[in-house]
Amino acid sequence: MLLFYFIQTALLLAPKSSPKKKKKMGKSTATKQAVVVFGALAFGWLAIELAFKPFLDKFRAAIDKSDPTRDPDDVVPPADSDADAGAGADVGSPQIAHQ
Repeated sequence: MLLFYFIQTALLLAPKSSPKKKKKMGKSTATKQAVVVFGALAFGWLAIELAFKPFLDKFRAAIDKSDPTRDPDDVVPPADSDADAGAGADVGSPQIAHQ
């Protein structure tokens, strides 16, 4: 939002051309316009990076720690060391130890 304010202010404060002189849009004005647009985009990107820096740092750290070969949609059952421990038990029900 601040970026739009600066652009609007710059456009309002820009010197007005006199009615006698009508310039055609040449290479120099197109180049200036491209530089202004590029500068505005760079400023906007920098503002977003600075505003959301804590969140972006956490997000990037989480990406660095993640395993790209593991698919979270693939459900792998945990390996039981004792095969008889879960025999006959329903999924999600507590197992009762028989003595």
